[in-house]
Amino acid sequence: MSSPYEDRAGMLLKAKKKELRELKKKILSETGFFGKRKLKNEIKNTTKDIEYLKNDIYLYRRAVAWNKKKALKTIRR
Repeated sequence: MSSPYEDRAGMLLKAKKKELRELKKKILSETGFFGKRKLKNEIKNTTKDIEYLKNDIYLYRRAVAWNKKKALKTIRR
């Protein structure tokens, strides 16, 4: 029972998680102070984006469950 919105949000979430993994690998090899600070800010922003997407998907599923008068567990994939 996946909607187009959930599919797009899921793809975005997957891309952000991949970006976060790459940033965490990149920060280990960075030697400069300003480069590390920039990477830390990017990691923080990406982590916030991931949390936002997870929460948004959950709220969407909860709204669909409420509209259809079904339990949230039955709406999940």
